[in-house]
Amino acid sequence: MRSLLAWLLAAALCLFLGRFELHTDDAGVLLGFLILSGALVALLDPRRPWLWGLLLGAAIVSADLWSGRAGSPWWSLPAVAALTTAAAMAGAYAAAFVRKLAG
Repeated sequence: MRSLLAWLLAAALCLFLGRFELHTDDAGVLLGFLILSGALVALLDPRRPWLWGLLLGAAIVSADLWSGRAGSPWWSLPAVAALTTAAAMAGAYAAAFVRKLAG
């Protein structure tokens, strides 16, 4: 049941993060939301923090690709993907670690 809730929360957060990416130019707030989103999903399902980090990080890049705003230089997209995935994984692994410590 927790796994299903984690998947539903991750899907909702992917939609939120994608929409937020397209409507803001504040990278710091977006990275904060990514870290928090990764942590929230990993608190529900701490067994797969790598999956939640990849999924949430890919939401930003997918939104940019879907809207056609992949950045002025096309080679900046892999850097954006690496940064967003790293931020989401940092939050997910931190929350999974805390959850496993708590029992």
